Amino acid sequence: MMKSGSSLLNAQLYRDTKNNFKIVLFLLLLNDAFGAETQKAVSVKEGKDVALLTGETEIQREDNILWTFGDERMLLAEVHLKNKIFETYDSDDGRFKGKLELDRYTGSLIIHNTQSSHSGVYHMKIIKKSATIYKRFDVTVGDGEKKKKKIWESLPLHDIVNTVSSYLFAGLVGLVILTCVSGLQ
Repeated sequence: MMKSGSSLLNAQLYRDTKNNFKIVLFLLLLNDAFGAETQKAVSVKEGKDVALLTGETEIQREDNILWTFGDERMLLAEVHLKNKIFETYDSDDGRFKGKLELDRYTGSLIIHNTQSSHSGVYHMKIIKKSATIYKRFDVTVGDGEKKKKKIWESLPLHDIVNTVSSYLFAGLVGLVILTCVSGLQ
C-alpha cells in the first residue's frame, strides 16, 4: 500500500517539528545549566537607600533566593519560605551591619544608608521549580557626581562572554522557533 503525498508531507512535518522541539528543549536546559545571568548597573548617592529588585511579584513557597556580594560571593541574604528561612547576614568586616533588609513579598534586597564600601557586584540567584534565575547588579555608591564609564571597563572577561553568550542563545532559540513555525505553514 502506497502512502499519498499529503500523508508523506504530514509525516515529514511531524518528524521535523518533533526534532525542532527537542532542539529547543535542549537549548533551554543548556541555558539553565550555564546560568545565563542578566546584568544591571546601579548608581546611588552615598547615604541614600538602594533596592536591588528580583523582578518577582511574589515569592513562592518553593523558591530559594540567595544574595551574595563580591568575587568571593559572600552570602548577604537568603530566602526559603518552605524551610522558614528569611535572613540577612553581615560581612566579616561589618560593612553591612544593620544596613540590609529583604522585601517580604518579592525577596528584593534593600541596602540602607549606603557607603562607598557598599560599591561592588551583587549576585542574585532564584532557584524555582522550573528554572534558575541569575541577576548581577554592579552597584556604584558615589558622592552624586556622574562619572562616565563604559560598562565593559568594569567587567571581568568571563562576565562579558556570559552576556554575549546569553544574547546568542536567545537569538538561536528565536531562530529555531521561527523555523518550527514556518515549517508548519
